[in-house]
Amino acid sequence: MSERGERHERFAAPDAAPRLDVLALSCPMEAKETLLEADPDKFLTERHYDGYAVVLLRLEAVDEAELEAILLSAWRAVAPPALAAELKPG
Repeated sequence: MSERGERHERFAAPDAAPRLDVLALSCPMEAKETLLEADPDKFLTERHYDGYAVVLLRLEAVDEAELEAILLSAWRAVAPPALAAELKPG
């Protein structure tokens, strides 16, 4: 759920970002600022996403393996806990 109490069913949404070079990803709200500060070459945000548990990922900044890991992490942020537990880490 977002801070606004909305449940997000999508974990990644290319159509949610107004640009084709980024992918909008769900992330825990408490992790959003950490991601933005830790790696601003990969992660960014826009005013449209203020208050939402979403970061934007610069697609050109990641390779296929890293993209897979990031997508899995974004999925885990919104997946039902029982289903996420069935998927082995890494």
